[in-house]
Amino acid sequence: PQPRRTPFAAREDVAIQVQVENRAFEDATIHAVWPGQRLRLGTTIGHTNAQYLVRLETSVLMSFQIGLLGGRDCVTGQIWADPGDIIVLEITDQFLASFCRRG
Repeated sequence: PQPRRTPFAAREDVAIQVQVENRAFEDATIHAVWPGQRLRLGTTIGHTNAQYLVRLETSVLMSFQIGLLGGRDCVTGQIWADPGDIIVLEITDQFLASFCRRG
């Protein structure tokens, strides 16, 4: 059965917020990936921050695909995402050597 939704739920309560801190020089295109879904969140310009909302009504195991302008990209490890969560992605110049694997 489908979980029941209340019409009084705030938008943030049926979504996750993804905060991207792009400390790299290159622009970064961000995709949220979970079973059966790949959603383009947007492009975060180099040395800026951005926020994205992902509508999510149930818990899912999610990863993020980060593509830097110029061809380098990676996929983060999977984490559980629940409605109402705030997830922070920090992109540095050394992000390929961090917890990402090449996508």
